[in-house]
Amino acid sequence: MLDIVLMCILATSPLPDSYLGDRLPACVKIASATVDAKMDIPLVLSIAWEESKFKMDAVSSAGALGPLQILPRYHCPGGKADGCDLVENGLKAITKYMSKHKVMKEALCHYNGGNVCGKGSKKYANRVIARMKSLSRRSKLIKSKLGVPWIRSVVEKIGAATVLTNDINSGTVK
Repeated sequence: MLDIVLMCILATSPLPDSYLGDRLPACVKIASATVDAKMDIPLVLSIAWEESKFKMDAVSSAGALGPLQILPRYHCPGGKADGCDLVENGLKAITKYMSKHKVMKEALCHYNGGNVCGKGSKKYANRVIARMKSLSRRSKLIKSKLGVPWIRSVVEKIGAATVLTNDINSGTVK
């Protein structure tokens, strides 16, 4: 859990402080679902950043919904947004594109652009990959230089999530 919080602190750090009240917990929710789905946290968080800056109720002009900006007609049961878990189905959509297109840049391009991998979608893929590499690198650097006790103290100070703080205090998270 500390890895998730660390990754989310790093992922949300460019946001203004006023956004952190809802965006940091949203990031933790997305990252936790990513772990459960056995997917790459930096990749998924980088997609969520590009798509919505971790806004759970994001809606695009094209009708894409949620933090991973999925189109319900393609990625939700029955093609309907009602009752659709936008995070879970967003993760399934990412998995679908990663399976179909073996090269990550190509998969991300199609995740963004659908059947057409145009110029804008190629730039999107490059931004996601750059952010993913940066998150991975910074997370490893912090863990290697500062260690888990420092991360735990930061998490306790910012109060990222009440549940997480309770887990740390009870010793559930080591």
